[in-house]
Amino acid sequence: MAAGSHPDCKRGSMQSRKRRRRRARRSQNRTGMRVITFVVIVLFAVLLLEGLKLRSEIIANDEEQQELLIAISEETERSERADEARAYLRSEEYIKQTAHEKLGLVEENEIIFKEKN
Repeated sequence: MAAGSHPDCKRGSMQSRKRRRRRARRSQNRTGMRVITFVVIVLFAVLLLEGLKLRSEIIANDEEQQELLIAISEETERSERADEARAYLRSEEYIKQTAHEKLGLVEENEIIFKEKN
């Protein structure tokens, strides 16, 4: 019998071929799993970094919002004071006082004293 014609030799070579194919598939599977794992890790890292960036932007926006609320409050107070001053300037009391001080207006029952030189 020839070396290649024995049934056990054929079976042995077929088994070794099957083993090689299995090893090749396992190697491909491992490589594929490594690639997938790497991609998942990269995506996780990118999402983590973007999340941190967004968190810092949220904090900055919250601080700016607080500053703007304080500015609105201050401007509201200033506006109220301006309204009060405007109302006083239109009042009869202010008009009489200004007329008395600048124009010398005298009320009906008011007594005027003059200094002698």
